[in-house]
Amino acid sequence: MRWLMVAATIMGLRDFARQKPLTAFFVLAYAIAWLLWTPLVLSRTGLGLLPVGGSLWWTLPGSYAPLLSAMIVQWVGHGDFRVARLLPSWKHFFAGLAVGAVLVALGFQVLPGAWFGKGAMTALSWSALMAYPGATLRALVMAGPLGEEPGWRGFALPKLQAKFHPIAATLVLGVLWAGWHLPLFLLPTWTNSPLWVFALMLTGFCFVLGLSFNLSRGSVVVTMLLHAMFNASSGVLGQFLAGPELDMRIRPDVVLAISFAVIAVVISCVWLFRGKPASATTVDHASRS
Repeated sequence: MRWLMVAATIMGLRDFARQKPLTAFFVLAYAIAWLLWTPLVLSRTGLGLLPVGGSLWWTLPGSYAPLLSAMIVQWVGHGDFRVARLLPSWKHFFAGLAVGAVLVALGFQVLPGAWFGKGAMTALSWSALMAYPGATLRALVMAGPLGEEPGWRGFALPKLQAKFHPIAATLVLGVLWAGWHLPLFLLPTWTNSPLWVFALMLTGFCFVLGLSFNLSRGSVVVTMLLHAMFNASSGVLGQFLAGPELDMRIRPDVVLAISFAVIAVVISCVWLFRGKPASATTVDHASRS
């Protein structure tokens, strides 16, 4: 009888993974990451409840929770690990990457530079943008893109877009993505931004990733590179603003959040007036058995 109970449990999990893949994915992504981050949060680096210290490098294992969660849900539900597309089309890959890179530079460099530099665009150090390729490659292997993007964009976004308009799908994913980072706010050295500023900037950036993902016909390599470029942008911004006299009446992170919010509104208007993007990402490719 025991094997019947085991079989029933497995079948129940399989049915749940097939019928509620998004619920299963988000619950696992939160649970695995938060469990892995708990020792660091409780250490002297965080709340000080454990008599040990810890480096922020210990946040890195948790960044692979989205990838691991997607693989678990896909394997339980369908018996394979096809959670994301890498390079569906080289032509669309370069289109998505180019548009996304321009928007990241616009949101993290050009628009903030126009504000901080009081409109003196010629005084900005435009040559600093040449640091992006090297900085992006370093950020690709040092931080979250490799572990996060196959889950958030590769697995979850196509399923959300199959249910909702891209604007709603991106908003839902952006809020859940921001919420996933909540335990890290208990680490004083992780960020100086208030939660609302971080959530606004990340959700705005989520629209850039969503647009580029659709343009690339679902290439998770594109979103990995753009995520890495975003993570590398703070260092580039310091060099970009080296020339002009700066107006710092508003916090830099607030200006960045507003910049990406403006870009998100523009992308939303494009989606509204041009209709739902004609993209293979609206098809739930990951769940095909």
